[in-house]
Amino acid sequence: MTMAALSALGVGSAGGAAAGAGGAAAAAAGAGFGLRDAVALVSGGLQIVGGIRGYQQAQTQANFEAFNARTEEIAGMQAANDTRSRLLKALASQNAAFGASGIDVGSGSPQDVMAETTADGERELSTVRNQTVLRAGARRQQADALRSQGTSALIGGVAGAAGTLFDYVDRKNRIGKVPVK
Repeated sequence: MTMAALSALGVGSAGGAAAGAGGAAAAAAGAGFGLRDAVALVSGGLQIVGGIRGYQQAQTQANFEAFNARTEEIAGMQAANDTRSRLLKALASQNAAFGASGIDVGSGSPQDVMAETTADGERELSTVRNQTVLRAGARRQQADALRSQGTSALIGGVAGAAGTLFDYVDRKNRIGKVPVK
């Protein structure tokens, strides 16, 4: 498509779109079309361009949300690694304290304390993982919703243009006809 055609359809700045629409109307009028003909064609074209723009914008936002979902997963993995590291440090610290006190860490209370510490760490890890899944899933759902909005915008633009053009053709066919009684 040429730059003049894109300009006529409204691609570019708002001022360019208005100038392009005016240029398209003048060109259509010069080619044997009336002003109404030109307005109908330009209106249909602008509706299609609007649909395309809405689709592209929604796709860009959807890609950003998909990227954010992956970022959430990476942050979750890092948080899980941090939790594991704290758990291991706590267990090592407890083991060292028991050993320094001369307590046998293989049985009794020291083993119960370490088991409880491990259980606490596992619960925290599970919470971190679940929160990560929820946050990343929400981002993916948002991306899917944005993709659907983009598709709807595109379909709406094309349908709006078709409606405008069909209405134009219908009105054009009715002009000058006498209704049959």
